[in-house]
Amino acid sequence: MINVIILLLAVSSAVCTHLLHVRFKQGPVRASALLSLVVGLIFYCFPNWLSPDLSKHIPLIVIGASFIGMVSSERLANMLGIVIAGLLFGLIYVHTSRYFDGYGGALGTAACIAVLVCMAIPHLSSKRKLTVGVLQLRRMLFNRRRKTKHRGRNRAL
Repeated sequence: MINVIILLLAVSSAVCTHLLHVRFKQGPVRASALLSLVVGLIFYCFPNWLSPDLSKHIPLIVIGASFIGMVSSERLANMLGIVIAGLLFGLIYVHTSRYFDGYGGALGTAACIAVLVCMAIPHLSSKRKLTVGVLQLRRMLFNRRRKTKHRGRNRAL
């Protein structure tokens, strides 16, 4: 039951942060901070409101999932991507929380992994499979080399 609550909170806080960021024109940092502050204050003022286990995990989940809502709408354009990333964050948090003990950026790392997986889904379903990233990297490297060679020739002349 606790895992279901964790997953629902992760999805809802990612969506709420994204809505604050995109629809209500708040900045990504302000949207994340606002949601985290409200939830943190609620559990600071009323620590015995829920079970101690939930009171310990809920603020952490909301803070971590709010990092997902900070993503630009150019990167994850639809709300389905935010929902899937929030769900993935919740799953990562549930299954690896004991491995992240003592690790400073555990929430941000888990949120980054969830967003990167969601951003990779369209590339994995394309016909070209994993060569898409290699082709993009090759274009970036060779286009820079060509530009610097042409600039160098113009300067020498």
